[in-house]
Order: sequence, then structure tokens, then C-alpha cells
Amino acid sequence: MMEIIENLRLSERMYSIRFANERYDHFYRNCVFPINFGLDQVEKYIVDSLNILKDTLKIVDSTNVLIMDGFKHASEEVAFTFIDAHWTDAEQYIVELKDTNKVEYITLITNVETELAAIKQFVKTEFPNTEFTIDYYDEAWVVKP
Repeated sequence: MMEIIENLRLSERMYSIRFANERYDHFYRNCVFPINFGLDQVEKYIVDSLNILKDTLKIVDSTNVLIMDGFKHASEEVAFTFIDAHWTDAEQYIVELKDTNKVEYITLITNVETELAAIKQFVKTEFPNTEFTIDYYDEAWVVKP
């Protein structure tokens, strides 16, 4: 890890998953969990919260991510659907951090309502004196506590 983020603790882990429903329609999602969740806990939560068979679940990849301060958590939301009862919608941004001749990339998770100006301010505060660019990447689900 480079000097830019060596002291930053990326406190969440994002799993890229593929699963199928009872009709075997396949879906691909990125799901964010606390970093202390074991793989068995992750699989169980996904299977239970999506009401799928475990043999239809495949964890394709995983990576540590940074969650932006002020993320809206479950206690602040009202569940409208089965999915909403277990997951919060989020957005992923790829942040490119440049320091001298070094470049580092992190994935930043934000609320769907967060404006780009607030995201830029957050990155500027977390990484002072570092040039950066921010690009929207994809949506994600964040596990509800």
C-alpha cells in the first residue's frame, strides 16, 4: 500500500456476487458488509435476505472499501420491500489518488442522495494535500445492521 492511504483503515468489505432466483434468472450485485463478517456470515446473510438457494450463490470477488461519513443506516429508514428490509441502496465511486509519482485507487461507498460536491469535500478532508479524481462506477447494496 502506498503512503497516501497507508494509515487509512478501510472498514468495510464489498463482495461481488452472482445469484439466481427460483426461476434461475441470474443477477449480479455488489454487497457491502462490515469487515469483521466472516465468509460464512456473509453467505448466510445473502441467502436469507434474498431468499435464494445457497447453491445458486457465487462470490466472484471481494475488496476493502471506504464508506463515506454520514452514511444512512437502517434505523433511519423504513422498509418498503423484502429487499429494503435487509439492504440499503448505495453508490460506488472510484477515487484516484495522486501523490508525486504514485497513484492509488480506492472504492468509496456513498448514499444515493449524496451530491458530488459533498463527496469531493469528504475526499479532500480524508486525503489532504493529495490530488484526486472521482468517477461514478456502479450501484451497491449495504447490509443493514
